[in-house]
Amino acid sequence: MIAMEKNVSNNIARGILKLLELHDVDTKKIPEKCGISSYELESNGGRLSEDQHYRFLIEAEKHNQFLTEDMLEHCISFGTVNLSYNTYPDLLGFCLNQTSATDAVNGFIDNRIVIGNCDSVILTRGEEKTRIEYINSGPGQIGNQSAIGNFMMLYSLIKTYVPINNIKIGFSGERHEKKGLLNTFFESKCVFDSNMNYMLIDNDLLDAKAESFNEKLHSIQKTNLNSKKIELEHTKSLSSLVMNLIENSIKIIRSESESSIMNDVCSNLRMSRWTLNEKLKYERTTFTELLKSVRVNMACKLLTETTTSIQEISELICFSSQSVFSRFFKLNLNVSPLAYRNRYKC
Repeated sequence: MIAMEKNVSNNIARGILKLLELHDVDTKKIPEKCGISSYELESNGGRLSEDQHYRFLIEAEKHNQFLTEDMLEHCISFGTVNLSYNTYPDLLGFCLNQTSATDAVNGFIDNRIVIGNCDSVILTRGEEKTRIEYINSGPGQIGNQSAIGNFMMLYSLIKTYVPINNIKIGFSGERHEKKGLLNTFFESKCVFDSNMNYMLIDNDLLDAKAESFNEKLHSIQKTNLNSKKIELEHTKSLSSLVMNLIENSIKIIRSESESSIMNDVCSNLRMSRWTLNEKLKYERTTFTELLKSVRVNMACKLLTETTTSIQEISELICFSSQSVFSRFFKLNLNVSPLAYRNRYKC
């Protein structure tokens, strides 16, 4: 398995772009500046690399004079938990079915990979109060926009368990919204230009037992969420996407040519061959290596899970002949297709 590099859900960028469009910002240029293809942006369940994410936030920060206010007004109108549940139902469903607000916050922190893993949220428990700290791992230019969004989510989540009072909250960086919406949302006076992003909440509030906890449902939700995490933890954003497109291309265009397959993949990604090659360099791989991996994986699956003949397999994977396929297979696995099949026969 290939360990996942830091990345985030493309839903973050899509949500920000929708808010910017309300102010007639030319949003078409923003993804282009950040090296984000329309396919990466629009695909369901898509992920953006750490580099793409931070470049995007830097571009978005240029419009922060109304971005924070729009986000607050939107969340006040529709509810942060409701909006987040629509986008991340597995994560929010799990967090909403805990024994206490403390468990809900820990559940959110432990499973934030569903949204992204480019930053950190740390819980520090004192004798009377708990500090929740948001750590921005990216460049300073992105400001406190992400910290505000995360604290809005956590604050709203805690409020589904207990009424919140006597909360203290602070943000590093400047204040961008001028309507007092942050103070209204958090029901507290927010501090800016702090040395950290923090929330301080009484332990008694966080530890109050929830009356609606459903243990059986919790077990099901935890299993589903763990499966989602495992899938994400072993996925490299662009490489995984390209491999899926390569497999689809082999099945549809029926070409042995690497050039033809790459053209088809680039067409789906809406990016040039040069751009794709440059992006893959960041993940220390090449299109040729990914194509080889896909063909080997397809061949192994067909050899072990079906009774399809080796001749037919060579045709399905678009080799010009069985002999060419056999040489390719033996070169990469040091065993012939027939010997491989016999080895894994029940």
